Amino acid sequence: MIDPTVRISLALDANKGAYAVLLGSGVSAAAGIPTGWQIVSDLISKVAKLEGADVGDDPAGWYKQRYGEEPEYSRLLNAIAGSPTERSVLLRNYFEPTDDERRRGIKVPTAAHRTMAQLAHSGHVHLFLTTNFDRLLEKALDDVGIVPQVLSTPDSIGGAVPFGQTRCTVVKLNGDYMDTRIKNTPEELESYEPAVDSLLDRVIDEYGFIVSGWSAEWDKGLRDAFERCQSRRYTMFWASRNPPREDAARLIESRSGEFVQIKDPDTFFTGIGEGLASLSAGSDSLTQGSGGSGTLCRGCQTVNPPGAKFCSSCGIALSAVCPECSSEAAAEARFCLNCGRQLGDNSIQAEPAPDKPAQVGSELPTGLITYLFTDVQGSTPLWQQHPQEMREVMARHDSLVTSAVDENGGMVVRPRGEGDSIFAVFQRATDAVSAACSAQQALQREVWPEGIAISVRMAMHTGESELREHDYYGATVNRCARLR
Repeated sequence: MIDPTVRISLALDANKGAYAVLLGSGVSAAAGIPTGWQIVSDLISKVAKLEGADVGDDPAGWYKQRYGEEPEYSRLLNAIAGSPTERSVLLRNYFEPTDDERRRGIKVPTAAHRTMAQLAHSGHVHLFLTTNFDRLLEKALDDVGIVPQVLSTPDSIGGAVPFGQTRCTVVKLNGDYMDTRIKNTPEELESYEPAVDSLLDRVIDEYGFIVSGWSAEWDKGLRDAFERCQSRRYTMFWASRNPPREDAARLIESRSGEFVQIKDPDTFFTGIGEGLASLSAGSDSLTQGSGGSGTLCRGCQTVNPPGAKFCSSCGIALSAVCPECSSEAAAEARFCLNCGRQLGDNSIQAEPAPDKPAQVGSELPTGLITYLFTDVQGSTPLWQQHPQEMREVMARHDSLVTSAVDENGGMVVRPRGEGDSIFAVFQRATDAVSAACSAQQALQREVWPEGIAISVRMAMHTGESELREHDYYGATVNRCARLR
């Protein structure tokens, strides 16, 4: 019988974008993230400690006996931390790693999260649903240059960009840990708001599912959404260490799904990723024959054909990096100008070139447009103090900013302008503002090497200017550059 992981890899490869991933607390638990109920229990213990009481093994029971009501997340949080700032600091302790935890691999994306991000990057999956409050998946997506559309409230769902028009969407069904309106108690999980139900009905009708880390035991609203859908367009694969319990078994049967027993989410998703990589390699051998290695774009990780000067996916100019002395060279260079080392295909890596445009002139907008300039503050001393680390830092910076521009309908004109900067254009001013906000949020979430916490200035200006030889000129552009 064919291994289920192989079947899933084949299904994803044959039906790109047709499957969504649903991940529950079992995926984040491996990273040391507590479940919502564990947080409630800990908050109750803190309240009891302040009152000099001992909750024993039943914090919820103690709370109900003491206060005459079921424990409720937002009420508990408000009782312990009165201001938004205090609540934010309190919650960060549960969801965000300390420096020591980060070094030990706690509260950081797991192998499962990183493989999911790669599935999004390769285009195999563009929709993720999760009952988790943490941001591990968003962090993993950021690490591969994807700034996802995150929907965590009914309001955000109402104003969402259609899934087909965005590279990746993460739907946080029960909310985000920084929002006290998260769903946590059995009563809160009983049902969803109409906007959420409507989204679930559409998604469950149209997509197949890979489910991992979700027991179906507590989220009755989500369970009901699956059970009321009559269509069976694609298979539901239910991955779990243990055989499904009553609620999950009934749901799998109602969806004509397939139970997949796994060792753990990391092994499961890594196996899928390896399977897809093997399929891709086999496809390449059929279409390319004995073709050689290509040029890896540090911006979007696309492997371009040997000799390519620009990335075929994101348009960033490619250059070679000498493996001996780390000096830059033109993509077509055969030898390093600094040390004389021969540059073969295997030594070439992608890096933005400062003097070449990312787009051809015919693609760039004209008329009344909005310009966005970015600049890394104090980059010169950082390059002097940390030359090797800054190479990777700037590659991550370029990837995050470029992805934000792309996701919001903009176009990068120069991937590296004066100093460590990016110049992009937009047809609409609101898109430029959205891109700047998305980029700043992504940069803020990024975990930078110790001692290199970059700060990026961004300036926008709207007006008309002259497009000449793949670049913009005129007073409007100059004014925007000065604002930066």
